[in-house]
Amino acid sequence: MGQSQLRKSKKECLELMRNERFKESLEILENLEKSNLKNKSEVSEFVNFQRGLCYMALKQNREAIQCFEKCNSKQSKINIGLMKIKLDKLEEAKTYFENLIRDSKYQNNPYLLQLYGYCILVGDKDYHKSAQIFDFVLLQYERC
Repeated sequence: MGQSQLRKSKKECLELMRNERFKESLEILENLEKSNLKNKSEVSEFVNFQRGLCYMALKQNREAIQCFEKCNSKQSKINIGLMKIKLDKLEEAKTYFENLIRDSKYQNNPYLLQLYGYCILVGDKDYHKSAQIFDFVLLQYERC
């Protein structure tokens, strides 16, 4: 598969996802993964991330986690925690988010902090601590 065919397949995949045709998009992603490409790592990152999003939309959360675990992007890491929440594994999600927050790349990520605050609010019932986290996030937005 050449670069133009790769671009065409990616575009088709994304268009199917926009139209909520996730199973068809998964088929294209499977074909992309099997194709002979020079830049396997870039394609693998795209395939696994988009596949994870498709599985999220199809509410196949365990499969989504497996795909996101193969990715390196910040959003894929955050999505893993989100899937743990959807699987009602709040304590596991909270610990996962705590570990991400320790990494300087994620420390002030507002979406991550909101999800972490949710785990504390719903899982731990610690309203005071979750309010502090949500207030911090609001302050970050006000500075923008």
